[in-house]
Amino acid sequence: MKNFLKIAVAAMAILCTTATFAQGSKNNQPKQKLTPEQIATTQAQEIAYSLGLDDATTAKFVTTFVNYRMDIRAAKKSAGTKKIKKDMNEQQVEDALKAQFAHSKKVLDIREKYFGEYRKFLNPRQIQRVYELEKRQTEKMKAQQKERKANKKANKKKKNNK
Repeated sequence: MKNFLKIAVAAMAILCTTATFAQGSKNNQPKQKLTPEQIATTQAQEIAYSLGLDDATTAKFVTTFVNYRMDIRAAKKSAGTKKIKKDMNEQQVEDALKAQFAHSKKVLDIREKYFGEYRKFLNPRQIQRVYELEKRQTEKMKAQQKERKANKKANKKKKNNK
């Protein structure tokens, strides 16, 4: 029963992702974008499947992981950090560095808070694995986004050259 549920959860995650990406390609309609909550839920389900969690633990994990990702997202949005540029004066560079430090502290506080939450139903090795899998997924998504941007640029160039 556990294996069937795990397979069903993984299949649903794949189907939802595939269906979303497939939509919109017909009739020149734009593709429907996933909400951040949907992305986090899919990530959580994939991680839970990779960890081999049971149903009850998966439910707790998905809820906690989605909350964690939303808190991290909120922290990034509220950060207001600027990239340090060559034309900035000394005070601007110092202010930008201090803002970056404050943002890093906020993210660390969030990670520590959710470590405590995860610790209620996961062991430390599982938590470490969650962070590994999350990082891998994030890198994969960034690479896909970069590839889409490059393809979009190439298609735009092609269109302009015609």
